[in-house]
Amino acid sequence: MGFNFSGLIINKKLEDTSKLSSILETSLQKTGNSKFEEALSASKEDGVIDVLYSEQGTLVITEQGAIYDLEGISEGLEVIQFIISEVSDTYYLEKAKDNNLVRKYISSQGEIVENQGDALSFEKEEGDFGEQVWTAIDEVLGNDFSSKMEEAVFHRYAAS
Repeated sequence: MGFNFSGLIINKKLEDTSKLSSILETSLQKTGNSKFEEALSASKEDGVIDVLYSEQGTLVITEQGAIYDLEGISEGLEVIQFIISEVSDTYYLEKAKDNNLVRKYISSQGEIVENQGDALSFEKEEGDFGEQVWTAIDEVLGNDFSSKMEEAVFHRYAAS
């Protein structure tokens, strides 16, 4: 069994959920907290969003396979959207900055399906895509943030 999750990495702490709601194109209602394992749960219900804030950024874990339109994000925001599906060997990466799409990469079963824009700082020609996403999380949320993920408390929201 492989590692599977989808999400967004945002370069600002978006505790005001109105900006996050705008990116996700849905309203958010806080329902409690969750831990990392719960946030990644394959049995996660539709419409459940788990959000982790650092002083530098925001990590959003969505339902598996969720893709959002990033071309309308506000100025000053950088958003990296990703899907890691080791079970199906499918990987998706998209980055928008200042309301423009700057990178899109899709790989499925070892074949590159789409490759637009220049590779991002954390992307490697060879290597584990999941590890590259963890590097991006560390770059945006703070150095070595991913190593603290097991003890992190996520804010859980219901999307409607």
